[in-house]
Order: sequence, then structure tokens, then C-alpha cells
Amino acid sequence: MIYINLLLAVLFISVSAIGKAGMDILQFKYHDFKFKDKLNPNFWNPSISWKNKYKNLDVSQGEKFLGSTTIFVFLTDGWHLCQFVFLNSLFISALFLFPLYSANLNLITISILVVLRIVFGLVFTLFYKKIFIKNGLH
Repeated sequence: MIYINLLLAVLFISVSAIGKAGMDILQFKYHDFKFKDKLNPNFWNPSISWKNKYKNLDVSQGEKFLGSTTIFVFLTDGWHLCQFVFLNSLFISALFLFPLYSANLNLITISILVVLRIVFGLVFTLFYKKIFIKNGLH
């Protein structure tokens, strides 16, 4: 069982690394992105796709749908989809390491990881939208 858990942890860490690589290639080297000519740039090109979360692609009109700028932002563009894969795979990998240090994986362990993921999201949103931004810009 230990080897299966380690294998699954490595698998999810690998998926997480793929997500991070996707985030970085889209943000910093989109012009070199191997699939840019095959995939819809309205979703994958971060210079334009970031607007997908807003009504009519207009920040002043607010969210395109409930949660499109927060919990469901991963549905709006490629960069946020890659971020979703990166972060959640990283947290999931921890699920397979917990049993190596405790008797078993149980609801409490899963609940702790869900709470940690929620805390991560809330702290990120607080700093991104309020603390690190000038004059309350979005």
C-alpha cells in the first residue's frame, strides 16, 4: 500500500508540474506555445483571455457569471485552468502522503486538506484583490 500511495503522490505532483509549466508558457512565452495555432486564442492567449471572466469582456460590467472571477475562474481561460490543475493536483498529492504518517486516510484528513485549500484561496484573493493592489483596482 505504501508504494501505491507514493506512486499516486508522484503522479499528482507530476500533473501539478504540468499545470505550472502551462501557466508559465502561457504567461511568459505564449508566442512559443506549441499549440497556439491549434487552440482557440480567445481561451488560451492570456493577453486577451483574462477578460473572459467579465460580461461582454468588460471589467466595468462585472462578473460574466457568479464566481467567474473567483471560485469558477478556471472555466474562463487557459491560464486559470492550468492554475487549477497545478494547485489542486498539489493538494491532492498530499492526500496520498497522509496515510504514510497515520493509520489511514479518513474523512478528517480529507476535511483538513479541503480547509487548507479554501484558506489558500481566501488568503490569495485577499492579497490579490485588496492588499497588493493600488486604490482597490480589480
